[in-house]
Amino acid sequence: MSDWPLFQISVLCLLNAVGVQVLASAWALRQLPRAGRYWLPWASLCLGLVLMVHRRWVPLELALGTGIYDFSQALLSLAVSLLLLLGIIGLTPLLRQGVRRDISAE
Repeated sequence: MSDWPLFQISVLCLLNAVGVQVLASAWALRQLPRAGRYWLPWASLCLGLVLMVHRRWVPLELALGTGIYDFSQALLSLAVSLLLLLGIIGLTPLLRQGVRRDISAE
């Protein structure tokens, strides 16, 4: 098996992608009460993030169960999960400002 290290790296990327996606989902769900009047779009985003955990899990399960993997897709999954986590964390201050504005406008 000459591609064994590539398989291991792919599995590690997929494992990390699942973990980071779970973190992004949890962070987004934690911010839901702060979404104020934007709770519906934020809830939709949260639901999409939660569903993407499954999307990250399926290739991992396939790789571990059958040995079939795609290295470039594993790297892409990790990159997308990281970018989503950073984006959700970056939006947190905007949610706090929006809620403050909503409270002061009332």
